[in-house]
Amino acid sequence: MIIRGVAMERLLAVLNVTMVRVLQVINRIKMRKKDREYLSKVADIGCIICYRLGYAGTISEIHHVRGVGLGMGVRNSHDNVLPLCPEHHRGNTGYHGMGRKAFERKYETTEQDLLIQVKEMLNDEEIESR
Repeated sequence: MIIRGVAMERLLAVLNVTMVRVLQVINRIKMRKKDREYLSKVADIGCIICYRLGYAGTISEIHHVRGVGLGMGVRNSHDNVLPLCPEHHRGNTGYHGMGRKAFERKYETTEQDLLIQVKEMLNDEEIESR
């Protein structure tokens, strides 16, 4: 059977998407111990937005900060993550519910500013544990 034209393009598109998904699964499985430990420390901080609103220690999920020029389906490294509660991550008042611009406008901050704050909190925690 010979595949030509539009059928070939569709097949290649499906194979490409499938391959991307396979690579994402492999990367999740092969997450290094160092990455798992770091993500755990970040999650232990609690939601960074709730913290800024005066509610420290809320349960959090990991939000991967998108770098400049990265598309919708592309994740940044595990080093560039924020702890967000389910509402501030996926909810109606969250990053994925509102979109980046509305989220940053509502909470009067940027992902980059939040990332700096999280890294400072982790450094302070590391210094205190010594």
